[in-house]
Formats: sequence, C-alpha cells, structure tokens
Amino acid sequence: MKKITKSSRIYSIGDIHGRSDLLEKLLKKIQEDVKKKPVRNNTIIFLGDYIDRGKNSKKVVELIINLSDRFKKIFLKGNHEDMLNNFLKDPNLLDIWLVNGGDKTLTNYGVNLKKFFLGKKDVLQIQKEFLNKIPKRHLHFLKSLKHFYQISNYFFTHAGVRPNIKLSKQNKKDLMWIREPFLSSKYDFGKIIVHGHTPSYQPEVKSNRIGIDTCAHITNLLTSLVIEENKLRFIQT
Repeated sequence: MKKITKSSRIYSIGDIHGRSDLLEKLLKKIQEDVKKKPVRNNTIIFLGDYIDRGKNSKKVVELIINLSDRFKKIFLKGNHEDMLNNFLKDPNLLDIWLVNGGDKTLTNYGVNLKKFFLGKKDVLQIQKEFLNKIPKRHLHFLKSLKHFYQISNYFFTHAGVRPNIKLSKQNKKDLMWIREPFLSSKYDFGKIIVHGHTPSYQPEVKSNRIGIDTCAHITNLLTSLVIEENKLRFIQT
C-alpha cells in the first residue's frame, strides 16, 4: 500500500451537487495551494454526488472531465450517480431520482419535464430523450466511477462503511448509501474513512472517520480535505 510522503499530497472533495460555481472556486484555491506548496505528486479524490439539486450538473461533469493532468484523478460514485444509473437501467425508477433532485439534472441536460405526465410511456420517453441529450463522454464518466480508493491509512468512499465487516468485504450499496450504524460507530476500521453523503455545516473529524459533505448546494461551502505526510487541513469556498 502506497504511503503519503513529503513529495505527495491528496485533495479530497466532498459532495458538489451541481454547484459548478463552487467547484470552480475550490479548484482555483487548490491550484493556488499547489503553487504555494509544490510537491511532486498531487492527487484529487472526488467523493461522488456531482449531480442533482444544484442547477449546473452538466458543467460540473465537464469541469471534472477536463481537469488538468497535473493531478492524478480518482472519481468515486455517490448515491445520486447510482440513482441516475438505475434510471438508465429501469426507467420506472425515475420517481425516486426525481424526488432526490434528479429533475434539476434532467432539466440541465435539456429534458423538458413539463411536457410529461410521468406515466409508463412518459418515463420511457424521458429516458430516451435524456440519452439523446447527454454527451457520450459524460455518460461514460457517470458509468465508470469507482466505489472506493485507499492509500496509506485512509479509505475513501462516498457514504461510509458497515462496522464489523472487513473493508475488502464491504457491500457496494453501503459504500454509496449508508448512514447508520456507520456514523455513530466507534469501531476501528483499520483505516480512517473519508466520506461525504451525510451533510454537516463543517467537516466532522472523528477518531475513525472524516466527513466532508458541507451541504454545498445550500451553504455555498464546498470542502476539500488536504492530506499531507503528517498533517490534515481543509480548503473551502
């Protein structure tokens, strides 16, 4: 397992939820941080939930796809990307995505939901229209996301992990969706879990986990956890 050394740094970014304006600000701050404190290897780990709720999911995906090759890039899958992919497999699952902010994503990609009544034929047509509107490379990106990434003493995932189960045996659904019993657990997972998914107004630093979903679409606060050899710090919008 690789270690985080003096010549490396990790920037982990929490839930973006369509706020391309905040992502642009945060990426600018990260680039400034790299210039001020240059190291050989910079990694950006996105914890998922790029889409929904905010107005510019399409631009968020475009910004991430075009991110500078100066960084090693890790893209993880959130529960909102899971809902999008489930809708593409089964259009009858549209409702659960819509009530969780999927309407903003569909509209942003050019699907006019106002002309549909959401009957059985309508959901098929919405699926077809969405597939016609979304750029192929966006679709490929949203279908190719990882569920976790680990380095040194850290395990990165969207939502968390289930206590008393080895990290190598974790269920993919839990990695994207879990809240309890993970959040209140004092279990030693063997690594510190870095996650988003459950919002708080400021980052949560516990002995076994660090939560960095600062509810950006409401608070205007998008957070990056910065991990260096012997130091943790945060960069925020």
